Amino acid sequence: MVPSRSLTGTGAVAEARKERAEATRRLGEAQQAIGAFGPLGRRIHRREVEENEYRIARATADVDRTEKRIEGLEAESNRLAENIPAWRRWQEKFGYAADRLRTLEFRLALTEPRHEVGPGGSAERGPEYDAGMEVGL
Repeated sequence: MVPSRSLTGTGAVAEARKERAEATRRLGEAQQAIGAFGPLGRRIHRREVEENEYRIARATADVDRTEKRIEGLEAESNRLAENIPAWRRWQEKFGYAADRLRTLEFRLALTEPRHEVGPGGSAERGPEYDAGMEVGL
């Protein structure tokens, strides 16, 4: 199996880390906004304090969620990385043959099937003995 960079590669981890950094920034801003009110301002501006407390709760949940996601992605990446040496050995041994087979299958799919009229006038697919010559066999 080929390690999939799109699912667990460094791009997904980097994206999750950016999300965590953004959530951490939002958390810090909300905490600073509450701290700026002071004890008297917290009583006078209760609505703003409640909004910032809600922002803190959301940002904290986002940080926790992205940290769990990063841990999962890194664990999956490490698990897949263990298979890379075996994959490289397989590629060295069978890679050319697999590529050649894919190419031949593609070329064969492009050739039109030959139909011959059989007994009773029906079109039957006959053997394509010369199809290999058309694709370079």
